[in-house]
Amino acid sequence: MEWRILETAASAPLLLTSDRPVIRTNGLISERGHIALPIGPRLLFIASHDTRFLRDLLRADQTGLVKECNRQVVEGAVRFVFAADESQARFIENRFGNEPQPRLMEQIIHRRRTAEEAVS
Repeated sequence: MEWRILETAASAPLLLTSDRPVIRTNGLISERGHIALPIGPRLLFIASHDTRFLRDLLRADQTGLVKECNRQVVEGAVRFVFAADESQARFIENRFGNEPQPRLMEQIIHRRRTAEEAVS
């Protein structure tokens, strides 16, 4: 995978992080497949096999990109969300844990059990 660190503009909201901060697609090898991780209030790690997607993402509207990252991070949280300040408290309160993100290992175990039950 190729990866980049995006430093967001001062005009964009600050990035949030949580106890489940990794943003990923179902298929990392597929077109537009990627993984993203906020690594600071203004820094976003992004990795993808699709270099055109990476290039387009780096040119995207940063305010919209940060808002979408924050939405996914906050909705996927289970216990904690971390912010640099309290400016997004209402955003967090309205979205906290709405779509808890399963841990990667939980998904692997669930798929294995489902496959075993189908065979039995």
